[in-house]
Amino acid sequence: RADGLPLSPTWAAVGQSQGAGAALVTATRATELGAPSGLDFRGVVATGAPANLEHLFQWGGPGFPPVSLPTGLNLYALYILAGLRDQHPEVGLDAFLTPRGREMVDAAEHLCYEDMRDAVGDFQVSQALTRPVRDIPDVFGLLQRYMGTPATGYDRPVFLGQGLLDLDVPAPSALSLAAEMTLNRQPLELHVYPDRDHSGTVYAAIPDATAFLSRVMR
Repeated sequence: RADGLPLSPTWAAVGQSQGAGAALVTATRATELGAPSGLDFRGVVATGAPANLEHLFQWGGPGFPPVSLPTGLNLYALYILAGLRDQHPEVGLDAFLTPRGREMVDAAEHLCYEDMRDAVGDFQVSQALTRPVRDIPDVFGLLQRYMGTPATGYDRPVFLGQGLLDLDVPAPSALSLAAEMTLNRQPLELHVYPDRDHSGTVYAAIPDATAFLSRVMR
């Protein structure tokens, strides 16, 4: 718009997976930040949204989780550790990592998903840690500020879509966010797709999300 392109001032945010997290965070600030430029924010569509992962991640350590996770979840956990190390070098995260764990976290800094998936293989994030991450002072607070998805602060409608067969962002993640948002009286519209996985939810949600956007953009 600043370049004079014929773009409407009325807009909405749409995101899937990590993009859903970004869209939700954006939605809590969009009205405030866009107003000086004459922008009119109307709402957000988020599918497969990661949320409340910090509640589980704070318990990570040698042998935890005590079950084998799918490769994708281990991969995401290593990305999270890489991001935490980058954001909070004062924590000294390398001291919490096994040699193989440090190798994997180093790889997470520069490998994209497919290459990282090959590198991780059947390696478990529980094998990456030598100590419980709760030994880090205020670890929950650090994780929440670094990666938390807000449950409050929405002044425009929110569309949250979740597939129950999602193994990349398991349903309890987004559904716990929906419960928090409901308790906090946020303008939420929740859509659950019982037979869809992570990517499938995007396509299943198109009719519902299109109707939602048509309504809020009027």
